[in-house]
Order: sequence, then structure tokens, then C-alpha cells
Amino acid sequence: MLQYKPDIMQFVVTPEHIIFHYRWNATVWLDEFERSPAHSRDSKATKTDNIRHLLRMTVMLNTIAAIRKKSYILDGQEVKLNLNDKLKTIVYDHKSKLEQCDNKTLTKTPYEKTTVEVIQEDCLVIYEDLFKKNYHPVLLNMANATTPGGGYRKGDGAQEENLFRRSDYFRSLDIEFDEYQEQQSDRFYCTSECQMKRIENQKRIYPMDEFGAIYTSGLTVFRQSEDHGYEYMEQPLGNVCAVAMAAYREPRLEDNRLASQYAVGMRKKIENIFAIAYHHKHDSLVLSALGCGAFKNPPDHVAELFMSVIEQYAGFFKTIIFAIIDDHNTGRHFNREGNFKPFQVLNGRSVTPFKPMNIPNAMFGPYRLLSDGETMSDVCIFDSTPCQSGAQCKEIQNLNHARNFSHPPVCAMSYGDGKCSRLGDSVHMQSFIHQKQCPDGGECLQIDNEKHKQQFEHPSYCSKGSACQNMDQKHLRDNRHLPLCPESQKCKDFQKNVKPHCSLYRHCALNCPYGGYCINFHDENHRIELQHPFSTPCPFTPYHCRFHNELMKTSKNHSLSETIRQHCSQFAHVCPFGRNCTDTDPKHKNDFIHVARVICPQNDNCLKLKQEDHLNSFSHKNIRDIRSLCDDPVCNKREDPSHYTRYRHIIQSEDDAAVNYHGVNANIDFVENQKNIIAGINNFFKNQQSTLPSIKNVPEKIRDWLCTVQPVYRCNSITFESILYSGYVMSQDYMKHLKNPKFLADIVLQHSYIQRIDALKSTSTQQIAKEYIIALINKEYGKNNGTDLEKIKGDLSCLISSGDRNTLKIIVQNMIQVSTKLHSNMNNLSPAFDNAVPCILGPNLGHYYGDIVIVFKREILHHPDTSVSIQSASSFASGDIFRHCPWLGKDSKTNNNRAELYHKSKLQASIPGFVPTIAMQLITMTSIAFGRTPTSINLESILNRWMQVDSHETIEANLPQLIPTSYIDHIYIPQNIFNSLCDKMG
Repeated sequence: MLQYKPDIMQFVVTPEHIIFHYRWNATVWLDEFERSPAHSRDSKATKTDNIRHLLRMTVMLNTIAAIRKKSYILDGQEVKLNLNDKLKTIVYDHKSKLEQCDNKTLTKTPYEKTTVEVIQEDCLVIYEDLFKKNYHPVLLNMANATTPGGGYRKGDGAQEENLFRRSDYFRSLDIEFDEYQEQQSDRFYCTSECQMKRIENQKRIYPMDEFGAIYTSGLTVFRQSEDHGYEYMEQPLGNVCAVAMAAYREPRLEDNRLASQYAVGMRKKIENIFAIAYHHKHDSLVLSALGCGAFKNPPDHVAELFMSVIEQYAGFFKTIIFAIIDDHNTGRHFNREGNFKPFQVLNGRSVTPFKPMNIPNAMFGPYRLLSDGETMSDVCIFDSTPCQSGAQCKEIQNLNHARNFSHPPVCAMSYGDGKCSRLGDSVHMQSFIHQKQCPDGGECLQIDNEKHKQQFEHPSYCSKGSACQNMDQKHLRDNRHLPLCPESQKCKDFQKNVKPHCSLYRHCALNCPYGGYCINFHDENHRIELQHPFSTPCPFTPYHCRFHNELMKTSKNHSLSETIRQHCSQFAHVCPFGRNCTDTDPKHKNDFIHVARVICPQNDNCLKLKQEDHLNSFSHKNIRDIRSLCDDPVCNKREDPSHYTRYRHIIQSEDDAAVNYHGVNANIDFVENQKNIIAGINNFFKNQQSTLPSIKNVPEKIRDWLCTVQPVYRCNSITFESILYSGYVMSQDYMKHLKNPKFLADIVLQHSYIQRIDALKSTSTQQIAKEYIIALINKEYGKNNGTDLEKIKGDLSCLISSGDRNTLKIIVQNMIQVSTKLHSNMNNLSPAFDNAVPCILGPNLGHYYGDIVIVFKREILHHPDTSVSIQSASSFASGDIFRHCPWLGKDSKTNNNRAELYHKSKLQASIPGFVPTIAMQLITMTSIAFGRTPTSINLESILNRWMQVDSHETIEANLPQLIPTSYIDHIYIPQNIFNSLCDKMG
């Protein structure tokens, strides 16, 4: 046979060929087949591939011979093959209508429930088993959309080709074979009027329409599966029914799931399989992993789509069985786990129909109810193109869009007051429209917008109308209210009880929810909009009011001046005792604001009472929150407890340069992030039934380490040169702008050497210097923009010394060299966010960033542009974070959601509770990594894991974009790089 090409037609045209007279030997065939192992489709065709195709070709030729003879030999005995002379083929295309539903009503389904099984078995074996149990099943043929039987003539090995070799299926679908067969199939097509019309043009079956299918009844199966050598069956299986449906070939994927367009289309294909099966009165389905082999559809997503349709058809079939055997595609990049495992999650499911069945715009089985909840639309294979956004479509209310595209039905579970339990299921949410309650309820600002009202439901008006004084948030969301009068109770019409006005507006005295503990007392708009129990706050409270400071120092009020008395009575000040205040006098509550500081976690055992920043941040027993300022700037009593508990001192720090604020974290709610992270971890371990240390009981060593650990940055020698020359550590965003002369000029003017030139502190002189720098840069870049360099140089010479001017020129030249090198090396820079200096809060093992290690002072963590997260941004972007930190929830596999989660994981060192929150995450992550209980994790365990993983899986600290070198604590540099830098710089 090796001299032949794998194609049955070279033999079919010669019916008397000797090959049609050979007797079948399954054992010999299977032995030959197994000696020719399969090869990946990714590789080029091999000799063994060709042999396998030739061997399958012999099976098909033997099948044709048996059909011609109407018998076959098995174990020396002749078995009659009574082919069905009423073999019937029905083509369903986009014009086909299955059922007209003018007067049809639906009150119940044929069955109380539908069971689902997933079995690792041949589909025809499953079909035969159902048939023997008196079921009336239909088989899914995963068909080729353009060619009948796919590559069955050439010996291909997919499911459809397998069915052709084991039955007379080719008599139904392969019209070209009619001229070689005595018995031919009756072929029809379904019209738009539900009629069956004979296909006159015998060439018009393929290609199948996108959502079309071909139904065949009366097939005869008489061979066993390929792994049994295609042995003949002792008893042929007759009257087999099949639905041929083609999956999408290599559809576009997003995060290893079907892109929206193909997900909607695939579900429509599955719906049509079910609709045709129900139309032909089948009580059971034998399905497979549609398109999940060589067509590269993701099995997990396809399984979810099947389950979505099964729920829609609950009660319309008695049982549904998936017959799935992993094939040669298993283990490839698009099908790592095969098909059986992803579908196995459906095994054992049992779905019951939803009641009642009179929900407007809902769908039960193939029947879709119209807006009256009674009339049904006709059952069609295709009415209009499915909108690729499905139920998530934002144009669903657009009439032109609605005319051109079909949209999913409403979710029956969410109808009326029902609460859908599948809101987290992306397939369900795309497949069914949900009648959404407006999340803002009665407080919705778009409540009168017609388009918004069509998409969301809103509550009714409060029964008290304009008399309602209830400002509780829940009440406001649960009820719609009349608008508030902008003048509130100060309204003159309200005071005069002008009824036309008072009937249209509410006049409520709004109270701040924080009352006397409000921290927004300096926000004038806040004070105007909301009432507080204290009088107007002093604009200089809490630290800078000289009158109140005198009051704090005086033990007896009679020694105070009348001016101080009057001021302190007229304006409110922050109470120095804060939350520890015991004064319940109403006048005290009127005169003082009580800011509830966080209580020191160490309480009476605090060892940080000598640290000014700690005393200014936490409340301590018997120590005022607001202490008087010590008059002595060089006080020598700072170590005296009786002194430092009564007086605060100016914090003495090094002469660090200022770090500009860019508002990078302006939209991040660090307090809310902290709270949600702790809640997520607690819920995770609650579900795991495991014990987690309390946030108050984080091991001391871990807490102390996190209180002292510093941000560590790594870079290469080129980046390091830019730091040396510019005096700044820059973000990648800053580095990119160094080619801009004006931007580079600003950097030069901020250089520490330039800052020491007194003459440049004048705005006019600085402007001339900037023009001079820009002219120098343009000259170096060879740009002739008409600038008179010599003139500017002369102007500047009158203002600064020649030595300062030469220093300026040298710095400019150095910065130009650095800029050029940086841009040529930009691809080697850190891939972290452009607008931050990326660091690791702890040991930085990211050697790929460079061999120079820079340790920043810990103070930089408190800058408002700094943020800290448990792992790097890239870990979130890739989805790896969900393996290491499962308390964050399930991966939505969308870039936007991953980015949002990253921002919600950010923390800030200035927020109380920062250290224990980071500690809880480290403990949890380490316990998961080592498979140990959280209570057994100590600092050694954390560092052990730290040293084993990639730096992206450790604590990330994103620092401000431009950091002066004065914030650098230590630099570690290899000797060879140090020597090369010395050589360059002389």
C-alpha cells in the first residue's frame, strides 16, 4: 500500500478492485497501526503519519465494501447488514424555522430534571448504551463546515472521520458518493415556513452556514472503535440519529478564553444543537468537546458555554452525556490538560427548570417569551446576527442596533425581586440580561435619564414626602426623595412655611456622621454642608494658635487675658487629650474637637516614648495627644519622661532635599485597601478552617523587621552614572524626557552644585541661566534654532562668575552624555511603571536590573507618592499573584480588572496599621508556599521563601519619580564596575 496516496477515491472508481474483496482482520490492523505512532500536528508530515492515514483508508474501503455487499464476516459467520432505506438528511441553514409558535403556551417541561454525565468513553458506545436502555438519543457530529466527513477520504483521525469509517454516514453527507452507491439518502432542507423541501440541486449541502446544522436519521453503525481495530460489531446498531455542527476553527482568544464575538457565536451553535434535538423529539444527547481539539477552542470556556445552555434547557431532556476521550492534541499549548478534565466539572450536575414560565423576555429551552410574558417568538436557526457583546451590550437600547443584532434573553432568576446567584459567572452574565437594581438607589443622579431608567430599576418615593428628616444612608438608598433645598433650614421660604416651595424640597439639618470626632474641620465646604457639635474651628488649630497654646500652659483661667478668653470661646480647638478626654461638659464639647488617634499597640509597654514622630502619631495613656511646644530649641531634657510627656520638640533630621509631590496616589484609598486586605485574609482562612494569628499578635521579630527594613533599588552602571551626574534617582518617565532641552535644563538647575550659586536664586538670573543651558544643549545636539549663544553667555557673565559659568557648562555636558547613554540603553531599564522608582522593600534579588544596589532611607516610604504592595505590578498583570495570594479572589483574566486589583492592593507606610497588614500578607503567602500553618511562620520562614523566589514575588515599593541623592543611605557596587566608573570620571 505504500505506493498509494491516502485517498479512497482512487479505488472507489474501480468497484471490482481486489481491495474490496479482502476479509477484515482487526488484530493485524491494530498491530500495524500501533507500530506507527502518531506525530504532533505541529510537525511536518512523517512516514509514520502517512502509514496511519493509509491504514485508516483501508478501514473506509472495507466499510464501503461491506455496505455494497450488505453483509460482513465476523468470526467466520456472515452478519447481514440491513441498511435503512429511509435514511433521511435535513439541512438547516440561516433561513430555517423549526417551529411556529403563534398560539403555543408553555407551562411545564417534558421532564422534572435533566442530569449530566461526563464519561471517558467512545461516543457510539455511549449511544448504544442509551439505546439499549430505551432512550431516544441523538449524537453530536463535530463536523467540518466545508467538506463532508472532513478528511475521511484521506484517513484523518478526528471524530467525524471516525464516525464515517464505522457507519454508513457518508451516504447522508457525501453527495459525490451517490453515483457509486445503490441506496441513496433522501435529502431535504428546512424552509423559513417550517416546511421540508427536497434538495433538487444535489451539490448544495456544503458549506454549512455559520449557525447551520445537518440532521441525519436512520444511520447504521456496525464497527467498533479505532482502539479495537475497527472490529465489526456482533449486532449492527440501526436507526442512529446525528446532528452535524461545525465549531469555529482557531478562533481569536483573550486570556485563553474565546473572544466575546466567538463566545456568543459558540453558544448560539450549541443552542441550535439542542433546539434541533428537541424538535426531533429526542430525550437524550450524546455530546463531545466541540471544537476543542485541532480547532483550538479552549475546553474550559466551551464547557461553561455548554453548561449555560443545559441550564436553559433544564427539563427538556432526560439526560445529557458528554463522551470525551483525550486525543493527540492533549498537552499542547492550547490544550494542556486535555478535554476530559475541563468537562469533568459538569459530571453529576442535575438541573431543574425555573418556574414560573411566564417571565417576559426570558427563554426556556428553545422558546423565547415576548414582553407580555405569554406570547412566544418562533423557533429559528437564525433570526439576526448575535451581538458580539451579548448581555453586556451598551447599545441594547439603541433601536437601530437592536434591529440589526439579536440579544440574549433576561435572566429568569433576576426577574422581579429575585436575586441571581450567578452574578460572578462571566458566561452567565454574557448570556442573560439582568434587570439591574441601580447601585445608587434613591440617591442616583441619573434617575430621570430615560436611557438610564431603561437599564436600571429605582425605588419609589418616600411616603413622608417633603417632611422626611431621615438622612440615614440606607433609608436614602432604599427610597427616592424630593431634592434638598440648597439653603437647608436657612431657607427663608422654609422659615415662612411657603407651601409651594416646601412641597417641592426637603429642608433637613444634615449632621456630619463623625460628629465631634470629625477630622475635616478645616474643610470650609464640609463645614458649610454638614453640621457639627463644635463651634467654628480656629484656622490655626491644633498646633499654631498662640492663644490656645497660652491656655494649655496656664493652670488657672483667671490669669488669662480677655483676648485669649474671647478667642477660645468663639473658636473651637483640638482637644489635647483626644480620645482619652473625660470631660463631658456640653461647653467643652462645643469648644473642642476630639480627634481619635490610633492607640499605641504596645500601650503601657511602649518603648518608643522618646520618639517624637511616634508620640505625634499614636495615643498613649497619661500623655496628651497635643503637647505644648518646648521653648528651648536645643532642649537637654528630651530624655526626661516628666518633660517629654508634657512637651513636644522639633524633630531634628538631616538636611534632606525636598521631594516633589506629583499626586500619583491621589485616587488610592489606602485605608480602605488595608481594611479589605485584612478582611480577605480572614475570610480565606475561615474558609480553609485554619487559624491565623490576630493582627494584634503578629510575631514581634516580623513586626520589628518590617519597621526597619529599607527600600532597595538595583541598576546598571549607565543608570548609576546618571544618578551621579544629576544628583537624582529618576523614574523611567523622567529618563525618557531627558532628550527635551527644557526638561534637561530644569534638571540641571536642580543640581546640588548649581543650587549653591547664590546669584541663581534670583528668578530673572535663573531664567537667563536656563536659556544659556538650553542653548548649550541645542548646540551639543546640533540644532540651529537661531539662539544667540554668545549673547546669552555675555548676559550671564554679568550675573555669575566665570568659574560658576564653567561649572554650569561642565554639568550640562555631563548630563547630555548621560542622557544619550540612557536612551541607547532604554530597553535594558526596569519594566516597572514609568512614573515611579521601582524598589523592593527588603533584599532585592533582581540581578537582571543591574549589579549596583542602592539602599534608600526609610523616610522616603512616607512620601505621599510612595506605595507598597505585596508583589510586583507584573505579578498582577500576568495573573501569577492569584497563585501566591488566593485571598485576593479569583482571576478575572482581564487586564483592566487585574490593574484595578493591583491598585487596591497598594498600601502606604504613613497609614496606621501598615506594618501588621504587610506582615499578615507575608505570613499567609509563606504558609501557602510551604504548606504550613500560619501560626508556625516566623521571620526565618519568610526570609527563606524570599531568597528562593523571583524578586517580583516579594514586596514592591514604588517610590517618587525624582529622588535627591540625599535620601540614599547606602550604595553597594562591584569592584570592577567601581574601577570602570573611576576611569571614566578621572
